[in-house]
Amino acid sequence: MTDPSTEADLAELYRPEIKALSAQVRADRPLDAPDVTVTAVSPVCGSRLTLDIRFDQQTIAAIGWRCRACVLGMASLAIAREAAIGATEGQIAQVRAGIQDLLSGGAPDFPARWSQCSVFAAARGFPTRHGSILLPVDALLRGWQDRAEI
Repeated sequence: MTDPSTEADLAELYRPEIKALSAQVRADRPLDAPDVTVTAVSPVCGSRLTLDIRFDQQTIAAIGWRCRACVLGMASLAIAREAAIGATEGQIAQVRAGIQDLLSGGAPDFPARWSQCSVFAAARGFPTRHGSILLPVDALLRGWQDRAEI
């Protein structure tokens, strides 16, 4: 017999808001002529995300994607694909720290553009899902590293 609290936790984890966000990025949308292309894989669950990133000086100008991830990874991508436009590397690093804090039980104050990240609070008890949730911001940060090497 399944523990009812576990069923309730799973229902909260995969609630309609998460599913609606993930549906926004089901179709791949690669960019033509990106400045960098980065692939990130979550070692625990195997979620895979390839981001095409175009920069405008010190900010992100455009993002394209190819995503083979779970619902949580796709929901995180849906938030990042809009919120990251115009963001600096430092701002993305702060958001990553905020998501990590949230997943560890904290209550970070996300910038307004990233406020939907609070939806991932339900994943606190599911550490195997954390890597997938962090995948988009990790890929964006790696994009800056790759850009610096060009």
